[in-house]
Amino acid sequence: MKHPLGYHSVALLCITLVLGSIVVSHMRATPLKVPVFALYTNEGFREAGTFWRGEIARVGGKIAYTEFLRAYASSTPGDQHTMAHIFGGSLYEQEGVTGLSACDDLFAYGCFHEFLGRAIQQEGLTIVEALNEACFKALGPGKALSCTHGLGHGIESYLGYTDDALIESLDVCKRLAYSDPIGGCPGGVFMEFNMRTMHSFSGMPPRSVEPDGLQYPCNIFTGGDAEVCYYWQPQWWYQSFKSEGKSSRDIVTRIGTLCSGTAMSVHTKCFQGVGTIVAMAADYDVAETITLCALASARTDERSSCIVTAADSFFAEVSARSRARGVCVGLIEPWYTMCGKAASGRSEVPSPGRD
Repeated sequence: MKHPLGYHSVALLCITLVLGSIVVSHMRATPLKVPVFALYTNEGFREAGTFWRGEIARVGGKIAYTEFLRAYASSTPGDQHTMAHIFGGSLYEQEGVTGLSACDDLFAYGCFHEFLGRAIQQEGLTIVEALNEACFKALGPGKALSCTHGLGHGIESYLGYTDDALIESLDVCKRLAYSDPIGGCPGGVFMEFNMRTMHSFSGMPPRSVEPDGLQYPCNIFTGGDAEVCYYWQPQWWYQSFKSEGKSSRDIVTRIGTLCSGTAMSVHTKCFQGVGTIVAMAADYDVAETITLCALASARTDERSSCIVTAADSFFAEVSARSRARGVCVGLIEPWYTMCGKAASGRSEVPSPGRD
């Protein structure tokens, strides 16, 4: 299935923010004054949740979300994503499942991730199918990856972080209509298993390397499940090696070696997965992004797979979008054409974002 905005892009559309700001400006003479919260503290989370629940109750989820986007438009990506999680949880608590359509894929999908995770935690797996349908009803088939990816996070978080829970979570995803393996629900499952995103606010760190080794859990899967796993594995590798104090260049070089050591059936997916992290690791610098992909592998196909997905990441980051095509310079066909599509939001290999 082709996704016009790509896996990683699944469209960071600025239209929602711009139009939303226009709507709110007609409703208010002055912008909403949002208090400064002590982020990453329990008290700060509680205060922010209380504030946004009150605002949602007062003006409704959709208008409150446009106010929220405007309030944090100039914040760092990390703070934006954290606050989007808080808003998504507040939205679910205030409006229930019907509030889902207020979320969008800005701020690295935080609103979707928390909303869906909270819904599953409170109502169980019986609600998953209805949430999946709501994703597609709210966003349409071309943009729903960001929402169904969040479903994967919620399912895995609900079932737990064991091998049996991981396998069951993937089975739940596979029973859902319209499921995209890498960008959708299964991708969210593997990302959550590794990164523990849904519990990060309570202090749970990403999965540790020991005692299972760097290829786990991908080495317990075959076929399509292994491909999905290895697409998301570089993200966890990067986080694990970063905690050792290594430079981005050293880390990506090591990750490339790990990808090269995988079975040929998953090589491409692994190097595409490297592409999802290098743009951010390079702070969206074109030359450094190309360098990181070259450090990951000297092989043309592997390096090019990395660059194509990196171009998709540039497109997904609105502030870097104008530089996306620069990532493609120097590629040969067919990767140059693939890269051009990715750089303009028309990737045929979608991926919904990062956490």
